Amino acid sequence: MAVAAGLAAVMVAGGGGVAGGAGGASVSAQSVSARKADAKRAARKSDAKQAWRRIGMRRVKQTATRRNLRCARATFGEVQRSLIRNPCTSLDRMLFAITDRRGNTALVSVAWVKFRTGGDRRRFQEVIDVYGTGDIKPLAAGLLGMRDIRFTGRYYHSIPRSARLTVAEAETVTGTFDPKVLDGFAEIAAELPSPPDRRRR
Repeated sequence: MAVAAGLAAVMVAGGGGVAGGAGGASVSAQSVSARKADAKRAARKSDAKQAWRRIGMRRVKQTATRRNLRCARATFGEVQRSLIRNPCTSLDRMLFAITDRRGNTALVSVAWVKFRTGGDRRRFQEVIDVYGTGDIKPLAAGLLGMRDIRFTGRYYHSIPRSARLTVAEAETVTGTFDPKVLDGFAEIAAELPSPPDRRRR
């Protein structure tokens, strides 16, 4: 079971312009659970669009990947102090806006943090995987033409791959989602390969 990362809230720009006011029930936790394995397989193949479709969601907006070589600047709290002591070699971030057929909308943040060694990655993961220790700042959703929301860090998942850690988080923008659904969004997004891996394919 993954534990959530982050202090109480990370401000990002989210909100208007993705879907009109949400109405009706969102995708159910049961349906996401039943289809999550298929969605993860699509995500591992770098097909984010198909991954969201598998669980009844539609990707409506997405930022380009942004790379930071000075990783600590894009973090805060104990997570930042960990990176100052144990620097990463690169940090790539991306932000998705996804919606269901009723207009319930969520933002999903993904970050890929690369270190020199697996040991460096493991020490960083031991910090960021604990709720309340800080976080990686999501990209501003103003890049998607959206208003501010808060990333709480409660709907979080991380996956280690050798010297790289993928961190994903999700939050509701409009309407409502069951917490288990938001957790599912983060789990699926964490399966996406890092940008260098996509270029090698």
